[in-house]
Amino acid sequence: MEPSTGELLLELRTAPAQGRSTIAFSPDGSYLLYSDGDVVRKYLRDTEDLVTLAEGQLTRDFTADECRRYLDAECT
Repeated sequence: MEPSTGELLLELRTAPAQGRSTIAFSPDGSYLLYSDGDVVRKYLRDTEDLVTLAEGQLTRDFTADECRRYLDAECT
């Protein structure tokens, strides 16, 4: 929901067999938390945050082929 207008932006549904689920946005709106009862997942809403998180998980540089394939770019 868009806070300033109350307009519904996205509706998330779960399969009935999954039972009770909870979805909540962080107070600043930068991430979404989802819980299906057993697991809580955090989804970042800002692409820059997602890139920073991904870069922090890299243990090596991309190969030239990976740069072309995943980044649509040439690595230097």
